[in-house]
Amino acid sequence: MKLLLVCFILFSLSGCKKEDNSVTIEDTHDSSQLLLLKIDYSTSQFEGGALYGFDVNPADTIPIEIEYIEPVDFGYIKLTHKPDLKVIFEGEIIWRGVGEIQIPEKFSDPEGFPKANYEIEAPSLENYEYFFLKKPLSGTFFDESGVKIKLEEYFDKIWGELADLKVIHEFMDDNASMGIFLYPASALTVDFAKWLLVFYK
Repeated sequence: MKLLLVCFILFSLSGCKKEDNSVTIEDTHDSSQLLLLKIDYSTSQFEGGALYGFDVNPADTIPIEIEYIEPVDFGYIKLTHKPDLKVIFEGEIIWRGVGEIQIPEKFSDPEGFPKANYEIEAPSLENYEYFFLKKPLSGTFFDESGVKIKLEEYFDKIWGELADLKVIHEFMDDNASMGIFLYPASALTVDFAKWLLVFYK
């Protein structure tokens, strides 16, 4: 009886592990992957990310379809991975208020992204695909409502938040396609807006 009790206690303890709240980005072994990183528009701070794996071969360009409903009162922007119709991002846009991100339900926290021991050089903005943004020759970006978005003025600071992330190194080493779009959240101000950087391989 004592032997059985000891065995039961040992078995119970073996199944009890200290909870680990850190989030790591691991290779999903899928045919293609998409990394979505969220950056605060006002502060340029990295606020987290989400990694998607797809059982389809990578495309030459990022296979994203954008659906935009203009916020007369309430609207939204939705990004769908076209090959399998998986929604990778959806966020409300509110006219007199601030919308919330619906998908992904939760971004992995910045602290959960392992760091490399060196920083990787920033790619040229000319290598990015621009979703939901227009880029005139002046280099100033405009969103669909005509608000001026001066990405180039802030990009060095944005990249400084990402340059030592291992996951960025992995995607860049695999010659990932890159994209960027602005999620406005509010129709009247960009104070609550987020940059979304997309890396696809």
